[in-house]
Amino acid sequence: HLHEASVTYSIRRRYQRDTIYTYTGPILLALNPFKALPHLYDEKSMSDYSHRGEEMNNISEDPESDEKEELLAPHIYGIADGAFRTMLAGIDPSGVPTERSKDQAILVSGESGAGKTVTTKHIMS
Repeated sequence: HLHEASVTYSIRRRYQRDTIYTYTGPILLALNPFKALPHLYDEKSMSDYSHRGEEMNNISEDPESDEKEELLAPHIYGIADGAFRTMLAGIDPSGVPTERSKDQAILVSGESGAGKTVTTKHIMS
């Protein structure tokens, strides 16, 4: 059952394992680890999410396909890559938006000191 105590417990356990990102539906929750976690933001991590986005674009729309099950862990790079690919999907080869074009926005919210600026820098990288 989904209630405050179970959500808090789950997030606390993930935080203790330095797993600071969690999806709740299409929303990515991020916790400030209050320490450096360089492995989360290295070139390999960025490349993994970019390559996975390319693979997801190439997977057939076959509902029986189980290839989409091989997802990467929740991460800001996954959100950024998804927004970027969705934006580009509606642009023709000459760079002109088509009727399929969809504006994209990423909302980064939190209290003072929660890591909004750092998160935004990672999104833009």
